[in-house]
Amino acid sequence: MAATASMSLGSGTVAASTAGSRPVPNPVAPVYLGYRRADYNLPYAKFFTETVSPVQQQIRDAVAAPPTPSADIPPLADLATELSAPGYSKIENGYGSLTGDPAQGTWTAALTKMPGVTPEMWDWWFGWHSADTARYKLWHPEAHLHASLRDDLADEPGLTDKERYIGNVSYVDEYLPDYRGGRDYHGDGAAGVIVTPGISFVDPAEIGLDLSKFDGTAIVGRGGPQGGTDVQTLFVHQVRRVRDGCEMRSRFYVNAAPIVGYRPARPQAASDQVKRSVLPVAGRPPATLNLLHTGQEMNHLAKFLPALYREFRRR
Repeated sequence: MAATASMSLGSGTVAASTAGSRPVPNPVAPVYLGYRRADYNLPYAKFFTETVSPVQQQIRDAVAAPPTPSADIPPLADLATELSAPGYSKIENGYGSLTGDPAQGTWTAALTKMPGVTPEMWDWWFGWHSADTARYKLWHPEAHLHASLRDDLADEPGLTDKERYIGNVSYVDEYLPDYRGGRDYHGDGAAGVIVTPGISFVDPAEIGLDLSKFDGTAIVGRGGPQGGTDVQTLFVHQVRRVRDGCEMRSRFYVNAAPIVGYRPARPQAASDQVKRSVLPVAGRPPATLNLLHTGQEMNHLAKFLPALYREFRRR
């Protein structure tokens, strides 16, 4: 039985964590894609890139493929069992609607191979990056605009990496090109949206995921409007150790058409971003945008995460 739009995304709404709690941005600090001159004075500026790395082939193939039929999408209730089992699921890369109507809920799965990376590096990353927008941009320089935390614990002494993000809330602004009109967005008429969710990170045990069942870690988040009460999205990034590094199995369940803080992006900025896109996904369903974005940011960061970790992890 496929998951339905009325599925529960778990207890513990975003409300208690985000209502009125996002730090007020400096009104004279601009929000912008990429980096500016002053950013290059930061100690991790040597890891900056202007464009995101191309996605891995399995993501490219999945974006180009038709959506996964609703009947083949694993129910949310089975997610912990699916990720705890050895081997791979029937579908590791795909997108689809939970009921046949994308406006009523979507699902995304993505597998990213990460040679030379360890699960510990990802726990560190999630405890470190959201404290500063420039750190957040390392992950996806063409899409990430802003990041802040309810409680900045990134450099707090005496905490484990998990303690820095589990139970905390991250507020992020992301740019996404809008392909829903089915038009060719490789011209000056390109449009896009800025999405502004609040993401509450929870212990994997809250969704029934037992980390002792596999060698690695898992990052679990619930997302909704900043300052709001709705949990619209549940995602899991399972990171399993493999012979040459690790692999990330990402899953997203969205129980309604995303409405978290959409506002129009500047058309020319959208056009410039899409011109550099690695895939011609104009006209594809909205769920492919999440698949493409996940495939881009996870693969991009994995290429330099080991070096970043070695240099900036707390001693």
